[in-house]
Amino acid sequence: MIDKNTGMFLRGAGAFLVILAHYSQWYLTLENNRIAWLLSKTGRYGVAVFFLVSGYGLVFSAKRGLDYRWLCRRLNNVYLPYLCIWGIICLFEKREWSALNLVKYLSGMDMWFVFVILLFYILFYIVWKFSRKKILWMAVGVSVISIILAVTVKSSVWYSSNYTFLIGIVAGQYDESIGVWLQQRKAICCGILLFGFLCSGVIYTYFTNKSEFIYILGKITASILYTLFILGVFAYREKTNWIFMKTGAISLELYLVHNFVLLRLSLVKEKIGAAGVLLFSLLLSVVFSLILHEVFGLLQRRMKRKYYKKENAENKTPA
Repeated sequence: MIDKNTGMFLRGAGAFLVILAHYSQWYLTLENNRIAWLLSKTGRYGVAVFFLVSGYGLVFSAKRGLDYRWLCRRLNNVYLPYLCIWGIICLFEKREWSALNLVKYLSGMDMWFVFVILLFYILFYIVWKFSRKKILWMAVGVSVISIILAVTVKSSVWYSSNYTFLIGIVAGQYDESIGVWLQQRKAICCGILLFGFLCSGVIYTYFTNKSEFIYILGKITASILYTLFILGVFAYREKTNWIFMKTGAISLELYLVHNFVLLRLSLVKEKIGAAGVLLFSLLLSVVFSLILHEVFGLLQRRMKRKYYKKENAENKTPA
């Protein structure tokens, strides 16, 4: 249903929504603006799209072979850039390295998305390699992780989008049958899902300060319905917009650097204005992310060549 180009396009769109939300939240500190308030809510849906694409892609990559090297590659693609980029940012901000701060940094908990996606990669590897009832145990695992996060971390941002990862897994596992069913009912399904998403968004917004349970349940429901809507809209549609595709390729780096750049440039707001801060923050974040992406790509390719060179040498060694 979702080819590689469409997946990269959706990653780019998700990254844009996250950046849009964070920039809008910054703007709200300057001015109480209704449009900025609405845009500040888009971040969770950007994360939902990223989780969808990640779960979907994992299923297909696992079909090509699933061993410890597969897991190491997935972890390194996220963990290595996080360690380096976030470590540099912490040095710039002169962070105090207490034992707790060090644990949060090394575990990825400084950036909730990194921590959660790493957990999901490990969960997927264990379930896909050792379980026959894969979807059942993925559902159990995602639920357990989400409940633990809800109890320990409290903030709903850590778990309100988690089930969209499971949706991606299910879509990847039953890709053909879901695709055939969806193609026959695409218009009506997308219409119902969009209507349900808008209704759930209104409901959880209304209950923001009235009922925490309904508020959180509404957020989770809205994320699920939005993700299903996106899946329906983009199934079998090849999107090749090069801007969003390139943004998708550097989405992790953008996620890690854009807030830091924004906060640094906000120090010169009086000189360049709020619009200047937002524009230059976006441009510099993209430039930095492109450079960092190329650097990490080069490092990973060298590590890969070194590993295979060593492995081939060991295989040629006579017993």
